[in-house]
Amino acid sequence: MKGLTVSNIERYQGNVRIQGDQFVLADDPTRVVKLKGSNFQTVETPWELFSRWDEAIVDRTLALCKNMGCNCIRAFVPLRSPEYQELWDKLKRKAAAMGMRMYASFTWPNKYAAADTAEYAADRDALVRVLRRYAADPGIIAWDIINEPEWVSHSEWQWKFNEPEGRRRLDWLLRIADVIHEHDTYHPVTIGFIFNYSYWTPDWARPLLERLDFVDFHYYHRTYAARGIDTAIREIREQTDKPIVVGEFGQSSDPEYSKPPHETVHSEETQRALYEHAMKAIVDADIVGGLQWSTCSHNDQPREAGENEYGIHRQDHSPKPAVEVFTNAMHVPLFAD
Repeated sequence: MKGLTVSNIERYQGNVRIQGDQFVLADDPTRVVKLKGSNFQTVETPWELFSRWDEAIVDRTLALCKNMGCNCIRAFVPLRSPEYQELWDKLKRKAAAMGMRMYASFTWPNKYAAADTAEYAADRDALVRVLRRYAADPGIIAWDIINEPEWVSHSEWQWKFNEPEGRRRLDWLLRIADVIHEHDTYHPVTIGFIFNYSYWTPDWARPLLERLDFVDFHYYHRTYAARGIDTAIREIREQTDKPIVVGEFGQSSDPEYSKPPHETVHSEETQRALYEHAMKAIVDADIVGGLQWSTCSHNDQPREAGENEYGIHRQDHSPKPAVEVFTNAMHVPLFAD
């Protein structure tokens, strides 16, 4: 399957499991499963998808994902909000009807809570309820325990700079991984890290490589400097033979973000170039796949932060040049509903 050139007509059926460094179909392990996805963000409700739920907005944005040939989307699971969970479930079902699975990332009211606290008990109980509901659900491709937990602060941007806090978080991550594995034997489990090396740096973080089912790292120029995504993948393979997913990759196209102190030039053209580099690396390395960040640009953050223009579609929903690259560089089967 090197090159990810399987026809979209041949749909994947059923749950997936891990075999070697790849995902395969649980009922047909001869079929390797490749993922091409989008971190789901609408123009109108990028961070308030569930609190400002709008059926038409969701449907339009899902259609953009499908048109790019995606077979999965990543969206955050509101762990302790039953009302929002029902909307998340509706999003999952809508995506499934279009041939896309859910790559589910949890949000936590009491993240990193100590084991002997009421807060941890409440979160654990909520997690178990979700797992019991979805343990065998083929609409979910994998669980992402939490987004980018190694970031402590702007001055402590990787947990090696604050070992007590890092070890506290590590203890919680390992506990949560054990809970998920105990209650769900169908879906693989990971953590979406900012840095590929956070799985083994510092050395006390290495138990994550043993406990998690696959490696998920996020790639942006601002966090990898001169190191390409191909180098990041190679560095992971020097540490583990587990499957690899690029859970986020992208670049802002906002020229405002090119001003000092930012060193990278940002434009729709440099965004397109990043997508060419990233997609070639994902295909050539024959990893499980990648999910771009994000579906749509928006106007929700101060412009100087550059965050508004990471979307691969403009705020009027028209495609940026990177859409053509992302669409054509990798063709994967959709999933059967």
